[in-house]
Amino acid sequence: VEALALEGDAHRYAFPVPLKNSRDKAKNCDFSFAGLKTSVRTAVDRAGLLDNNEASEEEEGAQSGDDGGGNGGDGSRQVRADIAASFQRTAVEHLCLRTRTAMAWALATHP
Repeated sequence: VEALALEGDAHRYAFPVPLKNSRDKAKNCDFSFAGLKTSVRTAVDRAGLLDNNEASEEEEGAQSGDDGGGNGGDGSRQVRADIAASFQRTAVEHLCLRTRTAMAWALATHP
């Protein structure tokens, strides 16, 4: 993901930050990537990057170190790179928000 993300536009896809609007956000330090994963999969499906046969090959490629370039041309690779970069940006934003919440909670609880 990292290598492909380096070639992508991190702002091309606006994936939702997990738990950003949670009701208990001042106290909640939970991490969840389920919604983000679903959003990424939806973007991949809408872009037509994988069919059912290619999905299993993609999983095998990830295990063997394949770059995930797929059978598509440069356009397909750029879309994959944009999705990877956008995913990374959103995941890091989620981690930062939750870490800041945890630090604020810890400081308030144990000054």
